[in-house]
Amino acid sequence: MLTNMEISSSVEVRSREDLNAESKISLPVYFLVCLFGLGSWLAINGIWMELPVLVDYAPEKWTLPSYLTVITEVANVGPLLYFVGNRICPRYVHERTTIYAFTVLGSVSYILLAFLWDRTSYIFGAERSSALIILSFSVALVDCTSTVTFLPFMAILPKVYMSALFTGENMSALLPSFVSLIQGVEEKQNSTSTIFNNGTSHNTTETTFTGLTFGPKYFFLFLVLMLVTSGAAFAALNHLPLVIKHHVLDYSDLQKNQKEKSVKRSECSCNENESDREPLIESTSSISNGPESVASDIIHTTTPEISSLVMTERKLNLTIVYLLLLQVWIHCMCNGVISQIQAFACEPYGATAYHLAVTLSGIGSALVCIAYMWIPSKSVTVISVCGFVFTVASAYIITLAAQSPTPILKGTNTGSALVVLAFIVSGIFVNYAKVAICTIFRELGHQELFWCGIAIQVGSFVGAIVMFFLVNVAKFFKQ
Repeated sequence: MLTNMEISSSVEVRSREDLNAESKISLPVYFLVCLFGLGSWLAINGIWMELPVLVDYAPEKWTLPSYLTVITEVANVGPLLYFVGNRICPRYVHERTTIYAFTVLGSVSYILLAFLWDRTSYIFGAERSSALIILSFSVALVDCTSTVTFLPFMAILPKVYMSALFTGENMSALLPSFVSLIQGVEEKQNSTSTIFNNGTSHNTTETTFTGLTFGPKYFFLFLVLMLVTSGAAFAALNHLPLVIKHHVLDYSDLQKNQKEKSVKRSECSCNENESDREPLIESTSSISNGPESVASDIIHTTTPEISSLVMTERKLNLTIVYLLLLQVWIHCMCNGVISQIQAFACEPYGATAYHLAVTLSGIGSALVCIAYMWIPSKSVTVISVCGFVFTVASAYIITLAAQSPTPILKGTNTGSALVVLAFIVSGIFVNYAKVAICTIFRELGHQELFWCGIAIQVGSFVGAIVMFFLVNVAKFFKQ
């Protein structure tokens, strides 16, 4: 929860930001932030685009997405290690060093994945995609940690660039989507041959896959290029003079910010015991439709005004809790639930429907983040409506997956169109809600962005664990 002195700290930071925001948005800076965002959730947005191909080769078949989802959530050990390291040794473990280190780790992992993705091992009585799963865990560490490092890092830039980060994040789905469209749809072909042995004959059926322009190897190498580009853009955001002049605070201020908050709270406690001083209370803006801004001025107040401001702050705190819970919910659904059952929902309608559902939803998600720059909203009502529409579309997808392998309208163009539409609608509305929520938390401050990232990871983790049990243990969904 935000205290009065914490709000004061955010006001001091924004006083510089407001002066900078008056100038025109720098397109080069916006473009660099977009490129930086390419490294966020690249494993989810990248590898997931290749799943329509991978599920045909992997021994896990349709359950492969559930394994990869759980592997991704286990990788939440990355944010935990970062949190501990940042508290123990903040001088060396902070956003910048962590982002650089994990960019190198992710790049090496993707290179290995390009050459080893089809290697399998016999584990626990069954053949497993060992190389794919292990290396997916490695790149998932980058994804999970990016949630708690990319967002707080954006505090050094004006809030207008927050949509650029999410545009880049969804470009990490958009670009692989286009590459996947070029790669084509893989089709199964069965050929029967007769083998004669000792005067007897028997028929054998061999399944081959055709229709791909190139294989997974080159797809993963393209992901390497994307991650390297993200790392280069991040370096430019830190060191390029063109960008530095747009910084609203020095990066070192982020390290000092939390210490200053605790010092100010102590000073505030001491000052409250001095009867000869009037308390300084900040006024917060009305948030009837959402917290448009936080604490614009510091003013002297009388007792009735203090009561009113306390109520306003309490309303602000309740809004923050609601938005964090909504963040948990939508990421529980999109990262934990839908990602695991997409094969069960789409594959019965054919490879083309599966391919289009994954790629077009990625394209739609990216475009809506770009559109947010022109049609922004920080209204809690609008965000709630987006969350509701996403939930309805997700419920339809879950229903289809539960009916697999014979969902409604199977074998019809209408059924195929509806499942593709459901994925597109869910992607559009959930990503608009994501950008809007994170924009609000960007206004609240650096620490609030960190907890926003934690909410994302908590929701994703809970959804992944529950769905892994339903898919692989309870066998609720059928191939």
